[in-house]
Amino acid sequence: MKSNVFSMMIFYSFAILFVSALTLAIYQFTTSNSALDAAYTNIKRLDRNQIMNIRITEEQIVSGAHVLQSVNMIKDTGVEITVDGVVFPLDLEIEETDLSAIKVTGNYFPSYKRDHEGSVIQVNYRSQ
Repeated sequence: MKSNVFSMMIFYSFAILFVSALTLAIYQFTTSNSALDAAYTNIKRLDRNQIMNIRITEEQIVSGAHVLQSVNMIKDTGVEITVDGVVFPLDLEIEETDLSAIKVTGNYFPSYKRDHEGSVIQVNYRSQ
């Protein structure tokens, strides 16, 4: 009789241990999943042109090919682009636009204009 009670106590203690481990595993899975979702949304909202350090950096320089590609992708980005005073609006027809003013081999200094939410609404490129 004593061995039956002892084996039953061991069985129930292992069952409680199993249920508690299963509960903790489910909790860890749900919290890590929500943490990964939050990290994904933060990375998705991150502006790739924003420098995230506290030291003063030198002015950013981009190539003329980068500027030309930015003008080419203007409808996809939804950002108005200005190159040396020439404004390229959002409804730009790329086939009908003279892009000869952009020097592909030159370098440009970009500056960004943002709205109140921090989204980029205009990019100004100034030649070097």
